Amino acid sequence: MNEKKVKIPNMTCNHCIMHIRDVARQVEGVKVTEINLNTKEVTFSLESPDKWVSISHNLKEKGYPAEEI
Repeated sequence: MNEKKVKIPNMTCNHCIMHIRDVARQVEGVKVTEINLNTKEVTFSLESPDKWVSISHNLKEKGYPAEEI
């Protein structure tokens, strides 16, 4: 498993967290392992690094573009 930690500036509340978890569930082999609402950081566990392309695209489509840390 690979981990990817990113910042999601548009994440402002628990409702946002729910949406981000839902987006992650839509990509097989991706899990959210940690979310920090204060720092707006999310850590994803990826079955393989190429899964990040899908999850990043889906997050952007839902209004939660991720920034590399």
